[in-house]
Amino acid sequence: QELYRAMARILKVTYNQEVHRCRLEEMSWAAVSATVTAVVPTTAGDLILRYLDDDGDLCLLSESTFDDFRELYPEGTLRLEAKDRAPKRRSEDTGDSQPKKQRGFSSGPIPGIFDAIMRDNGLSATAVADLWVTNADDLASLASRKVQKIDKAARNSPEEVRALLNSLVEALEPFPQLHVSRQAFGQVLEDPELAGFGIAAVEMAQLFAGLSVQEQRDIAEICATHLLPVIPLFLPWWISRRCEEVHASAECDACHLNPIAGTRWKCTQCDDYDLCQECYNKRGELHPEHEFAAVEPDFWGWKGKGQ
Repeated sequence: QELYRAMARILKVTYNQEVHRCRLEEMSWAAVSATVTAVVPTTAGDLILRYLDDDGDLCLLSESTFDDFRELYPEGTLRLEAKDRAPKRRSEDTGDSQPKKQRGFSSGPIPGIFDAIMRDNGLSATAVADLWVTNADDLASLASRKVQKIDKAARNSPEEVRALLNSLVEALEPFPQLHVSRQAFGQVLEDPELAGFGIAAVEMAQLFAGLSVQEQRDIAEICATHLLPVIPLFLPWWISRRCEEVHASAECDACHLNPIAGTRWKCTQCDDYDLCQECYNKRGELHPEHEFAAVEPDFWGWKGKGQ
């Protein structure tokens, strides 16, 4: 590794059909990332980097795949493709449109999926896919901050996570855009401790967020179909989490429960009126003719709207 770092290389980065040529002082992930950020004229902020592998496939370049990239190019000029993460497109600008938030679902896809199961309202693969696509950017951002907690979830629920990964590996087979993620999940499955699950999950979330909305839909619908039988395996874990989660500064204005645990229902027409889940179920008697918005406790850093 020290030898690699000592060797200066030429790096060519293609961005928006323009090639940027620069000098890479050391062969490391940090150096490549910093160099690309310095030379690529983007105002979008976050970039996705890709490289061609031996099979001619474009693979995601990240910290965990950098060793593979380095072995593919031990000498000579390095070539990368850079692109901005695809922005969410508005229906009035293009034929693609984002799915609307599912009515009655909590803020965010993870609370929404499990709450739908608990309400027994016929959670479908389409609903799961819509939640995933709608929140793709937020999921990628959240996952990148919670790698250790994702790894901890794998250690605490190895059988459930293995079932999830097996379903994902099968579901991702038709999609070359996520070939690197499928490969990474396969490697995680081979490890008895499921090591690397957090990083692999982050990379898939980031790569998925960078795809077009139509690509996201195509992938999400197939994956959701495969994952639907697996999701209920995580329900006991979700219930235990919800029991522990509270809104420290919120009191139910009907029964005066303080703090409110689980979902807090905030009146959208009153300045300060909240109900716990039990009282929300009786809102027709307690606070009629007013609309409420669901506010979730902090889920791995995911804050519900309205907090």
